[in-house]
Amino acid sequence: FITSELEKRDVTDGGQHGWMPLTPSSVIEWFDQRKGHFLNQHPGTPEVFGGDRMFGMRVLATTLLYWRFTNGESPYAEMVAQEVAPQFDEGDVVKAERITIFKNDTVDTLRERSLPVEHEVQIKAYEDIVRGELRVVQGREPIVTTDEERELLRKAKEAAIALYPKA
Repeated sequence: FITSELEKRDVTDGGQHGWMPLTPSSVIEWFDQRKGHFLNQHPGTPEVFGGDRMFGMRVLATTLLYWRFTNGESPYAEMVAQEVAPQFDEGDVVKAERITIFKNDTVDTLRERSLPVEHEVQIKAYEDIVRGELRVVQGREPIVTTDEERELLRKAKEAAIALYPKA
């Protein structure tokens, strides 16, 4: 049904901002066959703070908790535009901007500062599509590299889901 409606409207590129369920593979394939772009937004580095049940306030809470658990230097949250993929948050990042996390930040203060940036990143990604200049962001540095960090990330995600059961 979705693809037939896209076809009727001659859609070439699109987005699913605010869409929470896993996207049907037929929709992703439809955009791929037309060499179009199908974007999603994420309020955190998707390969770290993404995945099943990681959206909205949970992502920001996980980000804050992880950096605090690890005493990370120069902590940041990353607002991204990414291509939609068959699995949650596995699509290529095509636009990203970092927000510094301050010592006294809460999930609410981080959200207040990050949401306008998250929206701006999406606008810039669509402008790149219109100009034919949308490209995958290269040279992304890994954040989590050790087993200890992976365990702290797991605990941060668990705590964030408990804190925001409805995200």
